[in-house]
Amino acid sequence: MLFVFIVLTLAVIWGHSMMPRSSSAAESGVFVGLLASLWERLSVGADMADHIVRKCAHFTEYTVLGIELGLYRTLAHKAETRPKLVIRTANLGMVAALIDETIQIFSGRGPMVQDVWLDTAGVCFGAVLVSFLYVRRRGEG
Repeated sequence: MLFVFIVLTLAVIWGHSMMPRSSSAAESGVFVGLLASLWERLSVGADMADHIVRKCAHFTEYTVLGIELGLYRTLAHKAETRPKLVIRTANLGMVAALIDETIQIFSGRGPMVQDVWLDTAGVCFGAVLVSFLYVRRRGEG
């Protein structure tokens, strides 16, 4: 079942990368608008607000993927050490991010190396979170 969630998460992530630039901008614009009062209080301009929303979306999508991959690897490889689990999960996440940015080349969007690193950081964050909770639960249980 967890594998199905991983596949669905990748479908959502890669599906967003296949969207035309205008559709993607409209989607981000919704969140920029919802947070308009926050941007005003922080004196953040529209372009910067859009940039922040897009980068947060990258990190969040890949954090979810990192949680799922971390859970999958924890359940499948219980004997694996925590650092090894995080590193291997990060590798899988980086491959997913590279595919994501490659899709953007063909969909007329702007692929960015910094997004691969941001996405990989999100995967690492999710995997570390799973590892932390697993170790904590095992220690208390």
